[in-house]
Amino acid sequence: MPLIEFIVYGSVHQKSGGYYYDRELIQVLKHHGFGVSVTTPADSGGSKTDLYIIDELCHPDFFRKRHFRRLQPSVPVVGMVHHLAADENLPPALLLKHLLMERKFFSALNFAVFNSRSTESSARGKGGYRGPSLVCVPGRSSAGETKNNGEAPLSLLFLGNLIPRKGLHYLLAAMAMLPDIPCTLTIAGSDTVNPAYTRKIRLLIQRYGLEERTAMIGFAEDDEKERLLKKADLMIMPSFHEGYGIAYIEAMGYGVIPIAGISGGAGEIIRHEENGFLLKPERCGELADIIRRIYHNPDWKRCLSEQAYKSWFSHPPWEVTFQPLISALEELI
Repeated sequence: MPLIEFIVYGSVHQKSGGYYYDRELIQVLKHHGFGVSVTTPADSGGSKTDLYIIDELCHPDFFRKRHFRRLQPSVPVVGMVHHLAADENLPPALLLKHLLMERKFFSALNFAVFNSRSTESSARGKGGYRGPSLVCVPGRSSAGETKNNGEAPLSLLFLGNLIPRKGLHYLLAAMAMLPDIPCTLTIAGSDTVNPAYTRKIRLLIQRYGLEERTAMIGFAEDDEKERLLKKADLMIMPSFHEGYGIAYIEAMGYGVIPIAGISGGAGEIIRHEENGFLLKPERCGELADIIRRIYHNPDWKRCLSEQAYKSWFSHPPWEVTFQPLISALEELI
């Protein structure tokens, strides 16, 4: 049985789209007969293995602490890349720091797996990666259901951890521009990842007078997330950058119309004004206008919802999207 050491930053059970992707990949690898052990950078390299898969989130540890030296030199190293820190909206000095670390990380890989063409392009551009690679987009999970597109108020859903990159502050600013539109917002995501940003969000809700129209419920487990998606009309996450955005495809499986930031992989699943919307996050007025137009055009809303669901239905399941990678890993070993 081929052995794989899968190296992640912290626990693989953390609540984010990237870790969800990693868990699905591990499940598919085991189904195909690979033995998989999950370790952290500090614990890596201690056991016999045939292949390393390293989540690119670990790049600071492998750069600063030189954990690559811990790995067995003759064993192939595969990078699992969700998005580059160099693509985030960070201060220039911090961006440069991450860019240097990520370029070092990519130089040590024998193979790379990307979650979108956008992430691959960024890695080959900014990251300087020149090796072989595959794009394995996130798969679709269990079927949802289409909307009945009933009466107002519009049910808005933000489905993501409360961190600045996800752009929740812009969504709140857009809602403040819509006092005449009956809509409610449910914020479902961990509020402990960035406590300072969570405090900012609570202050903005008060400043904009949105207390009666918003609910912060913390991270939603699978059953609760399903309930939220069944009642939502729009899933709005105007991120600065998403490597792909698993939350968007999840929402589309329930006929929920996604509204996403234009940077990154969201444009590979969302067609603007056909099955969702793409915009620059800071354009709060444009976001408010989209919500207003959807409210006043129920037939258009119904059409968008149907197209979102059709897009999800045509999307490959996890087993299919990872099949080329299974073949590539077998050749590497």
